[in-house]
Amino acid sequence: PSYLTNHECIDRELIREWSEVTNGNVGDTAGLIAQFMDKYGEYFFSGQALDLPPLTGPQLMQQCVSDWPSAASLEGWSNADFGLLSPLVFELLAGFLNRVERDGKWPANLCHAKASYIYKTDVTKATALDLRVLLLLPNIYRRWASTRLQHLSGWIDSWALPEMFSGIPGSGADDAGWLNAL
Repeated sequence: PSYLTNHECIDRELIREWSEVTNGNVGDTAGLIAQFMDKYGEYFFSGQALDLPPLTGPQLMQQCVSDWPSAASLEGWSNADFGLLSPLVFELLAGFLNRVERDGKWPANLCHAKASYIYKTDVTKATALDLRVLLLLPNIYRRWASTRLQHLSGWIDSWALPEMFSGIPGSGADDAGWLNAL
């Protein structure tokens, strides 16, 4: 097998391989959505819109100090670093995140992620289409998402199915693997 290590070469190869899959998917976004909804719309959950209250500093702090350790993000912040912040900083962060939610826009410098590629199959027979993309997102985004996921647990319970193993509190890939193995 040959290996690519230059990021520009990797990008070119990924774009070349995936272009057959993605070409035509972005030209008419509204048409693509309509086609998808025509085919799968009946399977979508439909319910009353959920209105979450603004985040508070203590809520965000609780999530940050109780989260498990994970890799530091691109800006170098880890979960452990967030756990050391003062209550005042969490109030400021909550205010920032409430503004992001209200405006519907993240600052440009927080809209970057690092992609790492892991083979899903035997490396000797794999192509670019056999790569699993893992994104390393900014830590403030990850802390916000995990906090809001907890706030959404009751709503998730209203539509979650036993066949779902992602985004469901208390369920994950290991559960799916064990069920499949059984």
